[in-house]
Amino acid sequence: MLPFASPSRPEGTIDTRAHILFVEDNKADIFLVEEALLMHGVDASIHTVMDGEAAIRYISRAEVDEVPAPQLVLLDLNLPKKSGQDVLAYIRGSQKFADLPVLIVTSSDAQIDRTRTSNLGASGFFKKPSSYNEFLDLGKLVKDLLPQKPGI
Repeated sequence: MLPFASPSRPEGTIDTRAHILFVEDNKADIFLVEEALLMHGVDASIHTVMDGEAAIRYISRAEVDEVPAPQLVLLDLNLPKKSGQDVLAYIRGSQKFADLPVLIVTSSDAQIDRTRTSNLGASGFFKKPSSYNEFLDLGKLVKDLLPQKPGI
């Protein structure tokens, strides 16, 4: 288990780490993002879902406090069942999560995807690079988007 994965906690303890919802269907990209976050010391609990419908279900459950509310969503665009744009539109339509930071993490470099996601209120757009070292830059971007802990 990676240091930022959600370990079991004794009853009565509070997890003060940030919560990230990661919506990605490619296992290799999941590994690379985990590596990027680890390399940049991102202290977060990550919940990964592999399709758009699962992402919408998670957000709807978080709206009623059934699951931890994410403080950041990392969102691929090309997903099974519902697209990343559908997920982003759902999040922006949510009263509770309308202002939630959503970082698009995609292999697309199409201007239309950048424009559409910007118009839907994405917080940023990260094109998945072809090199491992460039992929690690995502960790810094995520760290900058997460809420800062008091005293930091």
